[in-house]
Amino acid sequence: MSATYFGGEVKYTKRYKLGQLLSQLTRHFLLMTATPQESGKDKRDSVRILLDKTAHDPAFRKTLETEAQELSAIGNSYMIRHTEIGKTPLSSSEQVEYFFHRMFSLMRLILRATGRV
Repeated sequence: MSATYFGGEVKYTKRYKLGQLLSQLTRHFLLMTATPQESGKDKRDSVRILLDKTAHDPAFRKTLETEAQELSAIGNSYMIRHTEIGKTPLSSSEQVEYFFHRMFSLMRLILRATGRV
């Protein structure tokens, strides 16, 4: 999603407009990349760096790493992001909401700890 500002005019992409519409129609709306990354790093290094910045206590750091791995496995197993063949469908909005809150809590913790919020 992006928009550009040039010559006193804002131009919105179709994806930006879709995001605006979806945010008005849904109770929960979170846009994110598959993996939050530090620029110039590979994914595993990026995740390691973010978790290191988030948790200084080794036991809590391990807990966050386990949670990140579990959420990754959930995203790859359940039909919550895409309607891909071979994924397990969730049977209720409460199940989607449960996973959403787990992911949101981890993302918010990381964003705050790394000074991005």
